[in-house]
Amino acid sequence: MSDNKYAWNFSPAPDILLKLSDPYTALVYGKIARFSMMEDRVCKASIGRIARELGMSEDTVSDRIKILEDKRLIEDLTPDLRNIPHKYQLTNRLDKLSAWFDREKSRAAEAGRE
Repeated sequence: MSDNKYAWNFSPAPDILLKLSDPYTALVYGKIARFSMMEDRVCKASIGRIARELGMSEDTVSDRIKILEDKRLIEDLTPDLRNIPHKYQLTNRLDKLSAWFDREKSRAAEAGRE
């Protein structure tokens, strides 16, 4: 275990989302991933808490959550709830998206060598 008390105190911003989307979406995804590290693998943090921790407005976080849902990168397990925190779960699409992006990059590199 690291002596650095900050070693695990971070939220990832996946490179693939930074390349194919925007930093805000990547950071919101990362924060949801961070909050999903509990035993049940579900993010139960409110939009307000995510917004405060990222220094964003609640509207920005809500908009980015909608983008992530539309891209099926997260799933809202409680879509009918109103005025209380939802439960979000990561899907496996980010891995698939990263693999696709890597294949396309390799193809482009191969095409450039011909």
